[in-house]
Amino acid sequence: MTQNWSQDLYVKAWGFATMAHEGQAYGAPIEGQRIPYLNHIGSVAMELICGLNSNPNLNGDLAIQCALLHDTIEDTDVDFKTIEGNFGLEVAQGVNALTKNEDLAFKKEQILDFLNRIKLQPKEVWMG
Repeated sequence: MTQNWSQDLYVKAWGFATMAHEGQAYGAPIEGQRIPYLNHIGSVAMELICGLNSNPNLNGDLAIQCALLHDTIEDTDVDFKTIEGNFGLEVAQGVNALTKNEDLAFKKEQILDFLNRIKLQPKEVWMG
């Protein structure tokens, strides 16, 4: 089976996400234990690759990069321009669509806004 995504672009986005999320962790089922945030990023990418294997006509490069970078604007000091400069406009727009708008006061508003922005993106972004 031929993969529809570039390993080089995967490695580039993974490296960027690794640096951006350095030191971040989240709670674990065991009290006091913390899981490196990259565990979440890697899990998202793994699920996405399984989906891409079933949909060979999709732009795997866009999907992979957006999946690996999906929390960089929301949870780190990285901004849209930095993503655009490193990965291009289409990836930056995808990552931005996957970013919750913290300016909205209520969680419900954030989720509706988030979903509406994702709907405007290519299907590959939805997968992230």
